[in-house]
Amino acid sequence: MFAADADHDGLGLVQVNSPFYKRIVRFLKSIAEEAPGNVALLFGNLRFNDTSTQRTATSICSSDDIDTPTSDSKGTNTASGVRSDKPTSTTEVAISDFELPRRGGRVPAYLMNGHSRNSDFYGRNDILTQMDETFLAQSTGLQKKDGLQSFVLCGMGGLGKTEIAIEYMFSRKDKFDAIFWVNADTIQKLSIGFTQISQTLGLENGSDIARDEIASRGIVKGWLQKPIIAANQGTPKADEEASWLIILDNVDDPDTMYDFWPLTSIGSIIVTSRNPLSMDSVYAPTIGINLAPFELDEAAPFLQILSQREFQLNSLESCRKIVELLGGLPLAITQMGGIIRRRHLSLEDFLIYYANDAKRLHEMRVPGQNPTYNQTVSSVWMLDALSKEATALLQVLSFLDPDRISEEILFGHAKDVNAPLPYYPKTRVAYFDSRTELIQSSLIFRDIKNNELRIHRLVQEVVRKKLTDDESHSVFETVVVYRLERAYDDEAGDYASLSLEILDQIPKEKIEHSEELNKMLSESHQYRAVSLIFTDTPGSLVEVQAVIDLVIDRMKRWNREEDAIQLAESYNVYGMALTRAREEDKAIQSWWRSYEAFGNITDGRKLLRQEWPAIHLAIIYSVRNEAKKGEDILLPVLKAREDAFGKDDKTSMVTGKALHALGDTRLSQGSLDEALDIFQRALILATVLHNSFIRTGQDQEANQLLEQSLKVYRDVRWYKPQAARSAFTKGRLLKAMGNVVEGGAQLTRAMEIRREIVPNDHRTVGQLTDQEFDELVWYYSR
Repeated sequence: MFAADADHDGLGLVQVNSPFYKRIVRFLKSIAEEAPGNVALLFGNLRFNDTSTQRTATSICSSDDIDTPTSDSKGTNTASGVRSDKPTSTTEVAISDFELPRRGGRVPAYLMNGHSRNSDFYGRNDILTQMDETFLAQSTGLQKKDGLQSFVLCGMGGLGKTEIAIEYMFSRKDKFDAIFWVNADTIQKLSIGFTQISQTLGLENGSDIARDEIASRGIVKGWLQKPIIAANQGTPKADEEASWLIILDNVDDPDTMYDFWPLTSIGSIIVTSRNPLSMDSVYAPTIGINLAPFELDEAAPFLQILSQREFQLNSLESCRKIVELLGGLPLAITQMGGIIRRRHLSLEDFLIYYANDAKRLHEMRVPGQNPTYNQTVSSVWMLDALSKEATALLQVLSFLDPDRISEEILFGHAKDVNAPLPYYPKTRVAYFDSRTELIQSSLIFRDIKNNELRIHRLVQEVVRKKLTDDESHSVFETVVVYRLERAYDDEAGDYASLSLEILDQIPKEKIEHSEELNKMLSESHQYRAVSLIFTDTPGSLVEVQAVIDLVIDRMKRWNREEDAIQLAESYNVYGMALTRAREEDKAIQSWWRSYEAFGNITDGRKLLRQEWPAIHLAIIYSVRNEAKKGEDILLPVLKAREDAFGKDDKTSMVTGKALHALGDTRLSQGSLDEALDIFQRALILATVLHNSFIRTGQDQEANQLLEQSLKVYRDVRWYKPQAARSAFTKGRLLKAMGNVVEGGAQLTRAMEIRREIVPNDHRTVGQLTDQEFDELVWYYSR
């Protein structure tokens, strides 16, 4: 059995040469390849009753060493040196004449593999205690005697997995008769480690090990399963069972442990691994922990100690700023603490250095540091060893919200990721393989329930800093802009701010003379403006004005029609920003300017381009009781869309929003039935439909839509006006339907939200009407 990183649909999709495919092939291949060795192990654990005829496992199982049975003059068959008066097979004779030995090991035996205790080890006491609870009996403080115990330290590189294991090994040395450190990132290193264990215990000498490595592994596993202390030591514990601890360090592929894991024994095993599957392997228990970075309150004093800057004024506050930049990663804190100390930097100096050249600091080695930390922040994750597809996926992830990345945006639109990222996985199977590769390195974490990914912020920063300018532009162009067009309102602002940060690193002169970069800059400002507008956050007017200035300058330089189109779009967005500033008259002027600018485009799509300013004008005119003006400008646009795409097309949200605007005009004119029909066609805003259902007496339908509205608006700051209105409307509806208790609760909730929005309005719920709650809502969402 194998643990597979796939859902039910993807379980059967095993791509040739994928990691999961290779695991299966390797397992099946090992059965055949290991069969002779396993037979050798069996006979290696047996001995002749007559010690003069004892033979090694290798000689018994070697085809070159097995003689064909022949009869001598006495009728005695001879086969492989085993003599018998009764003709029989070699195997039968061997088994009948062998018995299990009791191999004794010399203890105490400590194989530390060159490690020394880290005097700067810090924190993690909770994890060390948890490991004690796993390995040691509470009554005696010594190793438990109820079977094999193991503990997995899992997590991305730089979290301190190896350091925790080293600290446990040295601090608990008196709890075990034997401790063995084994580098376990490859089968070859595991084999070397087990031969070293055999030699350390005195189970074999050098010539034995050189002759049969597989048998050595079996001998060690045999001792681990029955750890007898050598009788010739003359100690009181002679011929008793020893307590032992093995550390398998850096198990990147859990399958490598398969042939080295003692199946039945009393002992303790620590596994360190980046691969979360190490906690789910069928031959290992799941006791362990996915390590997290240090909390800021724990990390700041750690950096203060390492940097030796306790004397500096406000040093703890400055250390907190630094460790927040480093995401609490122990390796990064250790590295940067060494850099601060060796380069004689103040904490404020370091913050300036980091802001200007973080990439150099990530790649900097600190001479004389603890040998365990011989990696840099940049190299510890082995990013260069990733496949091209996994690298492309990681580059995309480095530009997204690190805490909640919807997988739908990663493979749902993969076909839209164009040429600048040619290796981005285009199929679901390719995406699964790339995702698995990143998960197995603990570079990302997956929330299966919500189909979301998570990535450490410092990993994102290191990945972005490794990109060249051209690579950064490619990711921005193919992914960031694409995602901005489909992002939730708050996400769009984050992505736009990130793209502006990237572009800010490029010299201003280069942007001024690059049409492509100039366009990226104006688009980033525009996306940020739209986000600020929809989230009701100040600053949108400044952002849109920056767009207008950039586009006008670009038109003077290159005079492209696409720039004229963006200028018209900018006037449309500027109108929206003006409504947030309560300047409706200026907003109407800006929308008319946008409408006319689109009309001057000569590509034959005049009316289709004029859609958005027409929609905004229709909505605002309805709010101002000038619905006829809105209707006159909107109907030609709807007719053009119907001619181009058919009635009620679903090519985009434009038709639905245009129908919403038309419904507003009909509602403003008192045509309730017609408005309801149009709103039902629109299927855009539930709050519009429920009002129409109530006015036409369809209470149950209204109640269902109100419930949906409340779910959508719940706990989102910029949706509070809609949430208040929906709760008020639902409360009044429920009371009218006879549900007084629930209706009253909804009205109370509506008033609580309203007071958060307009704290100086002290009117009671009985003094308010639908109009007062409508006025809370931005014109676009009414």
